Amino acid sequence: MPNRDSSKIYLLIISYVIGLFLTGLSIFENNEILLILGVIVVSVTLAFIIPLKWHFAPKKIWWLIAGLTIVSGYYYYQWRLPTPSNIDISHQLNQIENNFDNTLQVKGKIITPLQVNRNQRARFTLEAKEFEGKKVNGKLYVTAPLLETIDLFPSMEVTLTGRLYQPPMASQPGGFDFASFLSRQGIWAGFTAEKVELNQFGNVYQQSVYWLRKRVIQTHVRYLNIPRGTLVSAMVIGSRGVDLSFEIQDSFRDAGLAHILAASGFHVSLLLGFVLWLTKKLSSGWRLSLGIISLLFYLTLTGFYPSVLRASFMGLGVLIALLDDNRRVNIFASLFLTGFILLLINPLWIWDLGFQLSFLATFGLIVTLPAIVSRLDFLPINVAGLIAVPLSATIWILPLQGYIFNRLPLYSILTNIIVSPLVLIVSLGGIITGFIGLFFPIIASAITLILYPFIWLMIEIVKISNNLPFSSLAMGNISLITILIAYSIYIAIYFNKRLQKRWRELSIFIVCLMIIPIAYQKINLTQITMMRSNQQAIIVIENNLRNYVINLPEKNNINYALTNFLNHQGINNIDLILVKANNENNLSLNYLNRKTNIKNIYQNQNNPINLHPISNDLNIITWEIAEKKWMLVNADKSINLDTSSIGKIDNLIWSGNNLSISDIEQLNPSIAINYNYFNQQEVLETKNIKTYSLNQIGTIQWQPEKGFLPYQEILY
Repeated sequence: MPNRDSSKIYLLIISYVIGLFLTGLSIFENNEILLILGVIVVSVTLAFIIPLKWHFAPKKIWWLIAGLTIVSGYYYYQWRLPTPSNIDISHQLNQIENNFDNTLQVKGKIITPLQVNRNQRARFTLEAKEFEGKKVNGKLYVTAPLLETIDLFPSMEVTLTGRLYQPPMASQPGGFDFASFLSRQGIWAGFTAEKVELNQFGNVYQQSVYWLRKRVIQTHVRYLNIPRGTLVSAMVIGSRGVDLSFEIQDSFRDAGLAHILAASGFHVSLLLGFVLWLTKKLSSGWRLSLGIISLLFYLTLTGFYPSVLRASFMGLGVLIALLDDNRRVNIFASLFLTGFILLLINPLWIWDLGFQLSFLATFGLIVTLPAIVSRLDFLPINVAGLIAVPLSATIWILPLQGYIFNRLPLYSILTNIIVSPLVLIVSLGGIITGFIGLFFPIIASAITLILYPFIWLMIEIVKISNNLPFSSLAMGNISLITILIAYSIYIAIYFNKRLQKRWRELSIFIVCLMIIPIAYQKINLTQITMMRSNQQAIIVIENNLRNYVINLPEKNNINYALTNFLNHQGINNIDLILVKANNENNLSLNYLNRKTNIKNIYQNQNNPINLHPISNDLNIITWEIAEKKWMLVNADKSINLDTSSIGKIDNLIWSGNNLSISDIEQLNPSIAINYNYFNQQEVLETKNIKTYSLNQIGTIQWQPEKGFLPYQEILY
């Protein structure tokens, strides 16, 4: 239990972090006086109440200082938030708007390592210096053909030829807000390059880092091949520095093992443990020096990401304690101090998911691991540790995972426990062989073959876990209040011995708190969501626990265009999918079937909403719901429509050019929604037909009581 002096420090650190978290609440945008007044009221109230209830509580003045710290943290974040300069390259977007045909040139310096995206293109960040002969600055998110980017690394100066574009915002519930993601990194524009020319070679430091990473990866891949070799490399230096296949990444993420592919505290602990074991006969000074060198080397190899920095700072504390055999490291204080220092260096890291998960996992190990180990005292201590470590960390990160991804891997705790010894062997073996490979690559590659059965077994266990019934559960949109209550209960259990005896009941309460509100909403929900993807309409119909999907995006885009939405809505079963039979749709179906249970495909069957295609090629699909008749014209080109056989339509969805105006007038819908391009809205509106364009809005939702709501209105 902390004393009064340490409580003051914890209070100020927590207050600073609260101030940073408040930047995520839209209620305070353009209404900061509300923030200040709220903080004053709360801090004054706590200043008079807490000292009466808690003997070791800081005095009243410290609670007022804590309120000031909250406000300071909030404004410090705003001050450090990137803003585009007057000559930022993003300002050029206004001058080239809708100009998709002309190719443009930009010159600049590569500042991040190159990776491969889902479309098999290289992606990196460019520090822009010149655009079409004009001096500019700022950063660009760039994608380019792989063949054009071979052997490029940060610090190289290049000329790119391609197209400048505005990064898209989230266009559907649960969608990825790419624009916000980039803006937190100081990026407000993207560039699709088709040609890359090298202007100036990079510096020696970046070239050395690139060579080291390449050497480590080649050591693992030479005999283990892809994807096993790249998986070993990703488990050593993190997936950000390795082109690991997205199939492997998705499978590990679905199984709740994404942390294995991220350089984090586990890897730093392994590295330091191995170094300390090798140097156990040396003096404390030598052990400290070699430990610091190994940490700096590992940071250089992986990249200076928040999760690795957090672990390295804490590891440094352990190394310093070695100088004094009587000194003990306060892990709890070390974690809080490390987090505080990192957030002082860069307050924007408060919204970095890797930083959040790393902090929570470590906090979980500190506060939960001893209790779990004590309950496993009937097992050998090593076995108990292999079970308790992943269990205690996973318990603390699951609520945040559910909130961020709207999805929970149900077997993640069990899978983590089973693969723990394999992860330990492969990660440590990968670190050792990677280091040896820097000097003796062929010998090191031969040694990596020892890891083959372990890495094979790990991949197979992940496949089995993901193929189990309900292996991953779509949770729906969990509220922030629910997550705050869940973590408050976690902390209360840690500090209150009475609650520790009720941990089972409280755990059930947390699960019910997450599931019941969403289940109640689903039971009473009738809703149609129309989303545009690749010049077609993706339609999801939800009707009293029955779910139907019409059309699918391409496989590489299915996560962003559909599965994120299904997770957000808590959809785990699709009763019927209507999609044209072709190779591209088959790939999408196979991928979607791994995420969601699909009961029927293509079949023209009886269902509560009379959803069925009129034509065998799915060019015309109709359905009825809440006494409204809908029709989707799904054809790629203009068709001749027999309107007499269809009858009156309430709501029409068409591409904008696959139906004639006269056909639409004969159908006489109340609402007409086009999903491609249509410029004759005035003609239809003179006939009292209201029009919407998915091409402009992105997503529209319809409910019987609320009618049609564009996504921007759904947000507010």
